[in-house]
Amino acid sequence: MLGTPVRGTLLTIKVESLRILNFNVEEVGELYDQCTAETGHVFTPQAKALTWELTRGHPGLVNALAKQALERSASDRTQPVVARDIEEAKEILIENRNIHFNHLIDQVQQSRVWGVLSSVLKGNLLSLSLPPDDLKYVEDLGLVGSGLNGLEVANPVYKEIFLFALMQREESQVEEHR
Repeated sequence: MLGTPVRGTLLTIKVESLRILNFNVEEVGELYDQCTAETGHVFTPQAKALTWELTRGHPGLVNALAKQALERSASDRTQPVVARDIEEAKEILIENRNIHFNHLIDQVQQSRVWGVLSSVLKGNLLSLSLPPDDLKYVEDLGLVGSGLNGLEVANPVYKEIFLFALMQREESQVEEHR
């Protein structure tokens, strides 16, 4: 859709962002059942539930947790993937800082993203004080969303990564002031 001309440009093109929707809890289970059919590895109901709790259905994270859990148990397909395996897979993914997580941390460095995330992480859950464009941008990236008490980080895995980034950023600022 063409927008109204803006000073300094001939025209402005408005493009809505495309965002892949998260799986719901049933879809996570169905996806893992498909994985069982293909690999022979069974995912327990608790493993499926924990995956959804940790990822809130984020497609990339759901797949990454399954892949990591299966890689760890590839030698013994008789043992089901249990919640402990999913938890360990999460820790490995975060520890290894895969390319997706590095990209997230790079995005966090943008001042408009950082302003929103730092407010949310510090418990300032009301969106009223945040610039609307910044808030929309961070929501479109899938980094935050509405929760019971206002804004919250999109899922617990992201929250852990962002808290780590917050800690690193504040440590570097302390070092700069020494």
